[in-house]
Parts: sequence; structure tokens; C-alpha cells
Amino acid sequence: MHLKFSHIDVLVSNLEEACAYYQRVLNAQVSKTLVWQRDGLHVRYAIVRIAQERFMLVQPISGNLMELMDAQGPGTIYRHCYSTPDIEVAYDELLARGVLPEDENGKTPRPRPPADPQRRQNSLAAQAVRELLDRAAGGGGAGTLC
Repeated sequence: MHLKFSHIDVLVSNLEEACAYYQRVLNAQVSKTLVWQRDGLHVRYAIVRIAQERFMLVQPISGNLMELMDAQGPGTIYRHCYSTPDIEVAYDELLARGVLPEDENGKTPRPRPPADPQRRQNSLAAQAVRELLDRAAGGGGAGTLC
């Protein structure tokens, strides 16, 4: 399994203030504000770039990340993300090593059978996920594990 560090996600209470801070103090490039809402989780976020490094500032609106920020406070790093050339192989290897995946709401998804290498190469769904991850993260990597 080949993993390369990609970025971290940091909780903030005010996305605009946090973005302005990094732009002013570190001359960071900040993406437009994006929104993610699914199954009770609702966040606003932006991707911050400083040279080749990046991280995400995430403002929870509702869901488990709001509860985490209420308990731990702004500035909490809640995800370390890694890119990989084959996200399905990495996922299967991490499962085999005892890693328990969680979705964005902190729930463990139903187990799935190991990926068939031939089917994986032709999977339109896997390609769509790779493209979405690449666009959201500004390119690089065939997939990102968080």
C-alpha cells in the first residue's frame, strides 16, 4: 500500500475569519467556500494552500462535527488524509490490518467484499470518486483516504 500525506481538516467557528487570517498572516491562497450536507452532517469549508501544502478549514453547522467542536473547541484537527494511486486496494489493506472506517457521521459502513482488480479498473463509480476528490483537493492522487 502506498500512502502519501495529503492534508488535515481543522474545525473553526467562523470560516470567513479563519480564511482571512491565513490570507493576511501567511499569504495563503484560499478556495471559494464549499458546502457539504448529508445524513445530518452539514459543514461549510475552504481549502487553504500555502506553497505546496494544503489543509481544510471546516465550519460545522450541524451534526457530529458540531458536537466535536463544542467539546474540543475550534482548532481541533479531526482528520489526517492521505492520497493513494489505488484507493480501493488501500481501503482493503487497511481493513485487513484492523482499521475500522467511519463515514462523515462517525458510523461504520457495512462491510463490502474485497475489490476485484478487473472490475476495479472498469468501475465508473470509482473513477467518479477519484475525480471528485481530485477536484475538491486541487488535483493530485487517484484518491484520498481520510
